[in-house]
Amino acid sequence: MRNEAMPVGPRIADRDPLVEDVGGMVHLRTGLPVYAGVHHHEEWYPTHAHSFLEILLVLGGSGLHECFVGRTLLRRGDALIIPPGIAHSYAQCRGLTVLNCGISRSLLHDELAWVSRDPAMGALVNQDREQVGVSTLRLDTRSLNDCAAPLHHIAGLPYSDHASKADAIAQLLIFFAALARAVGAGSREPAPSPPLLVAEAARLLRSDLGREWNLGDLSGALFVTPEHLVRRFRAAMGQPPLAYLSRLRAEAAARLLIASDLPVGVIGAQVGWADASHFSRRFRAEFGIAPRAYRQVHHAGGALQLAPARS
Repeated sequence: MRNEAMPVGPRIADRDPLVEDVGGMVHLRTGLPVYAGVHHHEEWYPTHAHSFLEILLVLGGSGLHECFVGRTLLRRGDALIIPPGIAHSYAQCRGLTVLNCGISRSLLHDELAWVSRDPAMGALVNQDREQVGVSTLRLDTRSLNDCAAPLHHIAGLPYSDHASKADAIAQLLIFFAALARAVGAGSREPAPSPPLLVAEAARLLRSDLGREWNLGDLSGALFVTPEHLVRRFRAAMGQPPLAYLSRLRAEAAARLLIASDLPVGVIGAQVGWADASHFSRRFRAEFGIAPRAYRQVHHAGGALQLAPARS
């Protein structure tokens, strides 16, 4: 998914004073733990990740959403739930208009901790799933409008006082409720299943991240040639098997950095990168930030106090 030859284009942080982009990792810039804003994408948008939970609604246009599990065609009515730390990008955008909602981890873990235990809303905000990935929902016109209305309200807040924070949280709960109703009405669109060969290759990699995998070992375990495996895997997942493995290791490391107090070197060894320098380089290549800095940001609640309040 990452294309080093591609020139760096304008990022969301360049157009919106409420977020801060640090090496491809986007953070909330104000003290308000909820963010909403409309963004327009033409042609492409570079690889980035968030230190917060992101839920986005597609209001118009089209484009390809790319992440480590593959590509998804976006069109009006689609909704994506993207956990913290998932690197993703957009390609082939044609007037793609998205309404983004960013929710800090501190808000979900403190004031809204009960939401994760709610049967309907918990699936939308649970960040502790064993298999981190992007959830895709399909909303009809009424559900899209019901979900968009509270986010537009949040986007229009002055972000200047405690009343705004309370108003933002109230609107966020209305948004959660509308999205949960849409999911309950059967609007979840299941992701297409990869071919059996690709699914088995991905399962083998996930089951033993610490193994020193090489292409010969993986293709041999599946009784196919390396060339055939790479061709089929790339077609289904958008990247070759070892790049997918690198992404899995980075995701696993990110979860451990957030959820445990294990030393960074120990975490690297557990996910298959025993050399500390190599671990730091590979993690930075995936997330745009060093492992220690990633941990510090998330332990601070996923929000950077870097900008004055919006008037």
